[in-house]
Amino acid sequence: KCMFARADEVARDIDRALNFIVKDTCREVIDIFHLAHVDVEEKLDLLLSRDGGLAAAERAQQEGKIGYILIASHNPRVLLRALTTGRFQVAEFPFTIIEQEYRAEVIPYCVSHDIGTIIMKPIGGGQMAQCADLSLRWIAQHDVDCIIPGMKSLEEIRQNTAAVIDGGPLSAEEL
Repeated sequence: KCMFARADEVARDIDRALNFIVKDTCREVIDIFHLAHVDVEEKLDLLLSRDGGLAAAERAQQEGKIGYILIASHNPRVLLRALTTGRFQVAEFPFTIIEQEYRAEVIPYCVSHDIGTIIMKPIGGGQMAQCADLSLRWIAQHDVDCIIPGMKSLEEIRQNTAAVIDGGPLSAEEL
């Protein structure tokens, strides 16, 4: 996960990840490199510029150091603009029954352009914990690839997995 937008900073984070995270494992590549918090136009502009961090990530991808480049954003307009460049293979964004802004354009764009989708904060950063199973089931009804709720215990993993796999779509009453 990289919070930076300049090429030198992104290249440094890729090297750090390879040296400290991948080192001493059977892995030799970062499967998905995460460019995080691209929430404002200025950061996206810097990232996309000739000297921006995306160029460093693309070089690392061409060198076989990383498999896919992910962009994460809390701003659907900025995220859609980034995705339309064709330079990202995975998108990460918040999506809940309350926060549905990505439903109209971002998700359909990702589906039609074979861009992977990862849903962050599916229970509203814990604010919807009382109805986590309903929230996860609602999200699973949409055309998304991966839902990543924060979990603290094996029991929470079991509950969340059961909600999505065994719970099925929400009924009209549950909606």
